[in-house]
Amino acid sequence: MQGPSERVVAAGSRLKLVCTIKDISKTPPFVFWYQGTRMINYDSTKGVHITSEQGRSVLVVPSVSDEHAGNYTCSPANASPSSVLVHVAVETTESGAPSRRGQKEVEEADKTPVRQLGVKSASSAGPRVLPQTLALFLLALLLLDALTFPRVFQRSL
Repeated sequence: MQGPSERVVAAGSRLKLVCTIKDISKTPPFVFWYQGTRMINYDSTKGVHITSEQGRSVLVVPSVSDEHAGNYTCSPANASPSSVLVHVAVETTESGAPSRRGQKEVEEADKTPVRQLGVKSASSAGPRVLPQTLALFLLALLLLDALTFPRVFQRSL
């Protein structure tokens, strides 16, 4: 993936991720893009456009919103996947509600809201499942070890 492993993009701006496929003998027949664990190649509802050409695949989001925050992975058929974490900077008003650009502010002339810049990221979407899954897996291994190889405990007096 070209560029840094984490990116901050302003809401409403354009996001472009370029996945360059190097050190392979044959161009991959397909490249899958994921947002988190969801494949987004054919997901037109989120406004994501993907194009692939010789040796690279490009993901473009013309107008980013907070739902576009997350981990993006480019996964070519015959090469190692590459990921980037995208954070979306969302402009909010003093009350925490997203500001409404373009609306008439004449009626609100004497109420000028204080604007802040917040960042939405994959971590703000909720708890991550990986640590819980890993903990359960390790617990299952310990239980399997205890059942398979019982230890003999001797009591010494």
